[in-house]
Amino acid sequence: MTTDMTREPAHAQMRALRRGEISSRELLDLHLARIDADPLNAVVTHDDDAARVAARAADDRRAAGTSTGILDGLPMTVKDSFETAGLRTTCGAEDLAGHIPAHDALAVARLRHQGAVIMGKTNTPAYCQDLHTDNPLFGRTLNPHDPERTTGGSSGGPTAAVAAHLTPADLGSDLAGSLRLPAHYCGVHGLRPTLGLVPARGHIPRPPGWLTSGDMLTPGPQAPRPPGPPPPRPRPSPPRPDDTGTRREQPLARQAAHAPAHHRRTPRRRMGGRPELPRRQRHGAGPRHGRTGPGLRGSDGPPHKGTGRLRRFSPPVRATPPRHHDGRHRRRLSRGRTRRGPGPRACFESPACPATPGTHARRVAETPEQLRYQ
Repeated sequence: MTTDMTREPAHAQMRALRRGEISSRELLDLHLARIDADPLNAVVTHDDDAARVAARAADDRRAAGTSTGILDGLPMTVKDSFETAGLRTTCGAEDLAGHIPAHDALAVARLRHQGAVIMGKTNTPAYCQDLHTDNPLFGRTLNPHDPERTTGGSSGGPTAAVAAHLTPADLGSDLAGSLRLPAHYCGVHGLRPTLGLVPARGHIPRPPGWLTSGDMLTPGPQAPRPPGPPPPRPRPSPPRPDDTGTRREQPLARQAAHAPAHHRRTPRRRMGGRPELPRRQRHGAGPRHGRTGPGLRGSDGPPHKGTGRLRRFSPPVRATPPRHHDGRHRRRLSRGRTRRGPGPRACFESPACPATPGTHARRVAETPEQLRYQ
């Protein structure tokens, strides 16, 4: 097997491991050789001996048919902000230069449980608080495509290692773009999972040993590309046979006909404050009202799902007085005619009105302006 296997994505390397095309120890040695010759300063802490022990155990499990997980035997790195048992974890800070945790971060422990072989730690700015990967302990990490350009931060070390094929995948972290920005700068894929989906306990910051994790912090993967073929491009839908052009080129009347009723032009107000109502309402042909309230004829109101068909509530434009009143108290809104007698509001507010509230119309005009122009 040649070094070309290190340029394959993680899922392709796992497929080669499952098929027996390469062993975990051989794959690890290929990656360690690339890391030793790396001029980018991406992997700052090595764990070669422990990684070889883990790779040998993975090969033994695969030979016995007892693989532990979906990452069994895959070499990978983790960001230096995650605590690793027995391996120096500094988070790029001089205060933690000699910090060797006794326990793994929860995300690292889950990787080991799935059989991943942790072969080193990647660089990060001090306490992950920079958009450029540089710190006083290990120095600057270079962009694999152009050393004069930045890798971004704070997961610049993981991204540079993945882009340079030093590791098939890396565990980074993201708070405000720490995974996504470096992935964009180096041409790889970074994913910020849903908050809380991947545990962040054991990540620095917070200080080492804390039982809680940083607010809004999310561990996530860096990889050359996701598994599977790229998604197909969406094809533009063909135009309808009755379309003569774009919507902008269509006549205004046709655009208005296709627009939803609640998006159409609302009644304007004439000079003097009088509202300009639609023609059918100006001439007394508005929606009907009965004992049970406003009718449900076509209008510009919001949609309502009635029985059997989609109906729209009509805005009430007039109210119906109780049946015990004679015709003089009814509203007469027709062309050239005015209201005769006391209106329904005056009748409803009269203490002598024997009707109960339940027999009145469901909604009555509230303002004199509504009474005047309804």
